Amino acid sequence: MANSGVSNWRRLLRAWDVATSAIPGFRTFLSSGWNFVLPPACVACGTELGPHSHAINSVCLLCLACRQEFTKIADKPSCLRCGAPVGPYVNSENGCQECSRDRFAFKNVYRLGLYDGVLRDAVLKGKYPGSEPLLMSMAQLIWEYHADSLQNENIGLIVPIPQHWWQRLRRQHHAPDVLAEAWGRCLQVPVGLPILSKRKWTRKQAHLSRADRKKNQLDVFRVHRPLRIAGKTILLVDDVLTTGATADSAARALKAAGAKKVVVVVMARVVGHH
Repeated sequence: MANSGVSNWRRLLRAWDVATSAIPGFRTFLSSGWNFVLPPACVACGTELGPHSHAINSVCLLCLACRQEFTKIADKPSCLRCGAPVGPYVNSENGCQECSRDRFAFKNVYRLGLYDGVLRDAVLKGKYPGSEPLLMSMAQLIWEYHADSLQNENIGLIVPIPQHWWQRLRRQHHAPDVLAEAWGRCLQVPVGLPILSKRKWTRKQAHLSRADRKKNQLDVFRVHRPLRIAGKTILLVDDVLTTGATADSAARALKAAGAKKVVVVVMARVVGHH
């Protein structure tokens, strides 16, 4: 019951793939007819997408203005360890000013932009039910910028950061689950929803200091079916990375259970005082 929203979305996508792949050109025909009857709108701002929009026959239903806002630093240099922006000539293999004092269990962080402005608004909107099209569009946008790097990681399994079971009862929608499904389709890699669980209730990270965030996430994750992750590179999925405490705790649990390497992908990275 906890994953019913993601499961229904997954079944809908598979049904669409099956129905439209049987006849060549049928997908385009259906999309064109549907767009004529009900012109699509940007899933972030609501702006109607014109007939010549790049998003009409795309999974990424974002207008040009939102795409530009979301990706304005996507191709700029970033820290290899934590995803924070860095100068063009900075060697960040050992970290940057945001993470040089941290020892992360994960290796790389892939992100779209900074947790600010319209991207922050979109991330917050993605936390609520009904935001699946927005999350799928943002996942596709990240894929457009990081496809080569993610494919070179040789990902063996995709694992979303889980909620505590009580949180799942209260809110079945969980953004990392939807994002994981989207990147699973892009990479053609299975998604391990039951692999990682959160075994302890924790306070909200947003209300804690940097040091308390690490203590709050200490030893909170548990790995099920460790044979499924043994020797594999895991793509760990979350919506936002702030200090990296949550991702680090999850990565430590995965590596202790036999994962070869853990890399992280998020929609946005928090830096400074945001």
